[in-house]
Formats: sequence, C-alpha cells, structure tokens
Amino acid sequence: MATFITAAHQEGVCIEYSEAISSTDPSGNVAKVVRVIKSGTARVLVAFIGQGDIDILVEEALKQNLTGLQWVGSEYWITAGHLATKRYSGILTGTLGFAIRKTKITGLREFLLQVNPGQDPHNNLLREFWEATFGCSFQSGLHGQTLCSGSEILEDINNPFTDVSELRISSNVYKAVYAVAHAMHNMFKCGDAMNPQCIWKDDFEPKQVTG
Repeated sequence: MATFITAAHQEGVCIEYSEAISSTDPSGNVAKVVRVIKSGTARVLVAFIGQGDIDILVEEALKQNLTGLQWVGSEYWITAGHLATKRYSGILTGTLGFAIRKTKITGLREFLLQVNPGQDPHNNLLREFWEATFGCSFQSGLHGQTLCSGSEILEDINNPFTDVSELRISSNVYKAVYAVAHAMHNMFKCGDAMNPQCIWKDDFEPKQVTG
C-alpha cells in the first residue's frame, strides 16, 4: 500500500485516506472504515485486500448503503466468483481489477495426483495434509476418525491441492524457476560446442546470467 501511495503521488493522484482492515478485527472497526469511505469526497476506491477481508467489507458496505463508488480490485479478490452476484451488484457493478493471466502447466495435475505418504513416511507435512484431506488419522485409537491406509485416492475428491484450473501466481513461479534453471544450464555449458561464444568466469554477475 505504501508503494502504491508513493507511485500515485508521483503521478499527481490525490489519496484522500488510507485505511486497513482484517477479518479478525472487531466489527466496530470495519464499520468505522466504511464510515470514513462514506464521508470522503473520493469516488474511486482502490482495495488491496484478501478474499476473507473483502467479504466483511462488502457486507458492512451493504449495511451502510455504500454506493456510487468506482471500485478497483487487486488480484486477491477481483476473480472471486461469489462476489459476482445480485446481492453485491449495487455496490460492485462496474468494478475494475487486475489479475495475473491464468495458464496451464502441462503435467502438473498428473504429478500432484501421484503424491502419497508412502513416498516419504517421515514427512509430517505430507501426513498432516493427507489426514486433513481424507478425514482420517495415521494414529490408531483417535476418537471418531478412521485409520489412514495411505492408499486413498486424491483423484476421487475435490481438493484445492489438485485443482489446477486457476493457475495464476503458480504459473509465474513455474516460469521463474525454469528461467533460472535454463540460465544456470547455459552458464555451466560455457565454452563447449553448444555455447562457444560464452566465456567461462569463476564469478558471474547476476546480470550476466541469462536464459
């Protein structure tokens, strides 16, 4: 937010107020923020906010009949389908937003479906994920929970872990890792027949490492 305010001032944009809310705030704090927005003269509201937090903000906006604003949303909530409903149409219709382009990472879903606790029995994170996903436990005797066999099938359930339909940030991470990997690959081939124009040095500057 501080970066945005600095950039806005450099472009001659007036920032009338800057408020912060969280889903863990008491309701009175959220109500106060909405009152600040209503009493302001600004007609454009830029909301850098997460999905959980935008929910409490728009609910309070409904209570206080906050209308007539041009909302600008961030990646965190602008693609949230549950906000594109008639309930919020009086507030959010016409909202603009910026989102990272989604794409498909070939082979990722197939790779994720192969994950299994048997691959790394001592990986506590993997065991916890498995228990939470299938509602079972690897410890016998826990009240109300079945025993995990490890043979449960991820493909049989709907789970955010295996949902690859909305790959946005993940795609950028994927491309960044591959860019670094290709750059290092080229660096280590300096001087050979595949890369004769590159001259090996004992130390490289970051700007010299290119994919």
